[in-house]
Amino acid sequence: MERFIVLIDAINERIGKFACFLMVPLIIVVTYEVVVRYAFNSPTIWAHESSGFTFLLLVVLGGAWVLHEKGHIRVDVLYSRFSPYKKAIADMFTSTVFFVFTITLLWKGIGFAWRSVALQETSNTVFAPPLWPFKIFIVLGAFLLVLQGIAEFTRSLIFVLKERHSK
Repeated sequence: MERFIVLIDAINERIGKFACFLMVPLIIVVTYEVVVRYAFNSPTIWAHESSGFTFLLLVVLGGAWVLHEKGHIRVDVLYSRFSPYKKAIADMFTSTVFFVFTITLLWKGIGFAWRSVALQETSNTVFAPPLWPFKIFIVLGAFLLVLQGIAEFTRSLIFVLKERHSK
């Protein structure tokens, strides 16, 4: 089971680190748009959507790695005072809410992406880029989040069981 956890961590770390590099084109596109819009009064038809899609990829591909690194927002008022054992119990308990959200996102996202692919959906703008590849990435991101959630839950469960056994 621990090999499974290590594998999921490694996959999400690599994908997350790759996603970090998406900041470069995001910064370039946004900077370009600001310069041409305000310095030359010549806004583009593609920069706004391109930056939005790049940000979407950054978020959905990096989310699972952020979960592994404990980078998501947490209310630490009580949690920070817990022992490692109680933190593991709290993490397992709060995982139920996490799984309801991520599994629903995955389930609904699959249908959402499937319809988009079948229709070869494009944006309703002048630029009209295809939307279906990005909807597939939402499903991939949800899947990676579910996998990382399973790894985090399993890690906590193993810790709790080892602690109980050692007492």
